[in-house]
Order: sequence, then structure tokens, then C-alpha cells
Amino acid sequence: LFFGRLSKRTTTDGLREAFAKFGEVEHARVVTDRVTGFSKGFGFVRYVSVEDAAKGIEGMDGKICSKCTRVLC
Repeated sequence: LFFGRLSKRTTTDGLREAFAKFGEVEHARVVTDRVTGFSKGFGFVRYVSVEDAAKGIEGMDGKICSKCTRVLC
């Protein structure tokens, strides 16, 4: 799944933590700037199952959380 409009302070661990409550996360990654190390504002989450991915989309679409500023699915 692709997620955009993440805070520049969002980390891969923070993204994984925010989405793990909806199912088993197989892989999470926040794309970062090579120079600053800050988030470029988007990332990816892969769930173990399609059902978990659907729960993640439903649970986080358009939401604001402490780990990521705003999530757009």
C-alpha cells in the first residue's frame, strides 16, 4: 500500500507501529531524503494478507496519527 502526506519526521518504525494495529505488517518503509535523512512524505506498507491490508486502508485513510501527520491511501 502507498501512503502519502506523511510528516517529514515519520520513521519506518513509526509507520510500522501505526499500521500494525490493523494486522500483521510484512514490510514497511518510509522513503527518506539522502542528505537530511527526513521523510520525503510518502511510504509503503505491505501486509501479510489482503484482509489485513483492507483493514489498514479503512482504519487509516485520511486519518491523523501521532506517527504520521495525515495518511492518504
